[in-house]
Amino acid sequence: MDIPKFDEKQGDDPGTHITTYHLWCVSNSMVDDSVQLCLFPRTLTGNVTKWYIELPCMSVNTFDALAMEFLKHFQLPIRYETGTELLTSFC
Repeated sequence: MDIPKFDEKQGDDPGTHITTYHLWCVSNSMVDDSVQLCLFPRTLTGNVTKWYIELPCMSVNTFDALAMEFLKHFQLPIRYETGTELLTSFC
């Protein structure tokens, strides 16, 4: 099974990417936060990889924090009331 990729092409939805990635991790028994943090950069391609590399060192230490930073940067200026806590309810 291939890990989902995100490269910020027109039509790519960052929220969908986070959800798809989280579900992919859960379906592959990778529920540990540290594993999800380590694998997430492998889902990024193109200029999105540059964003990840330029994150301040030690600025995110949980997958939820990384997901929020990702969404803040790549999502349209639409804010949702529900945070990433919703994702953990899929387990």
